[in-house]
Amino acid sequence: MGQAWLKGGQGRHCPGWAAPAVESLVPSLMNLAAVYYAQGQYTDAARLYQRALGLQEQVLGPDHPQLIPVLENQGQTGIF
Repeated sequence: MGQAWLKGGQGRHCPGWAAPAVESLVPSLMNLAAVYYAQGQYTDAARLYQRALGLQEQVLGPDHPQLIPVLENQGQTGIF
């Protein structure tokens, strides 16, 4: 299922994106990751959680408390 986009853009800064666009993408990534997790696709789920975390860190900074839910969900996958 079209997963090539999961790998591209991971860890890269998106200079043309405004913060609201990035913030609106994070919930979608989290929801899709939850679906993958429920299906037992833990590697794909972890990859999406990592992407969501990277985007949030760019917008909020690495020590922001809103990162906690992403970190918790990524921890449940057992893949870091």
